[in-house]
Amino acid sequence: MNLAEPRVLVCGDRQWARPATVAAELDRLSARHGDRLVVIEGAASGVDHAAHLWCERNGLGADRHRCHPVDWQTARRTRPKTWRLAGLERTLGCCYGHALR
Repeated sequence: MNLAEPRVLVCGDRQWARPATVAAELDRLSARHGDRLVVIEGAASGVDHAAHLWCERNGLGADRHRCHPVDWQTARRTRPKTWRLAGLERTLGCCYGHALR
């Protein structure tokens, strides 16, 4: 499959202790797709942060580095019983295009 804008969503363990693994995989994808690769991450700790640092080190601009943090304070305030779903909803939005630019 040849995508005009190949995308990778990086999400996972917030306690991830091997950022070099994330960097190696993003290096591999970058070598394959070049400056068309779009990296999507949720601005969380762990795996997301490793991807964020890789994007900064490799000079990806906002058009290729799409960072989607959750506003946890607003989620807690506006939906006190279901605020914990905000992270999952953000991730699903990234997968299915709601949160993508």
